[in-house]
Amino acid sequence: MRLTDNQLTQLRECNGERWLTPHHMGGLSAGKRSGVLRALCALGLVEWKWRSRGTGIPGEGARGSKLYRLTEAGKEHLKPTPEAPTP
Repeated sequence: MRLTDNQLTQLRECNGERWLTPHHMGGLSAGKRSGVLRALCALGLVEWKWRSRGTGIPGEGARGSKLYRLTEAGKEHLKPTPEAPTP
């Protein structure tokens, strides 16, 4: 699977087990970050869940109330691949 430079940058920012807000992931400007994260979720490399604002009700909160983290497929995608031998 070939990713754009922006997708690869954002995927690296997701690296880890913790759920992160887009703001805490850095990497890209806020305008680009949301679209890139949506694309990575559609590819199955990143997953998201609703964040609550202390109410315990998922999705009840302000704009940008999603949390993201890397999936197992995303972790696999970030692993270095051995280079093909040159003939």
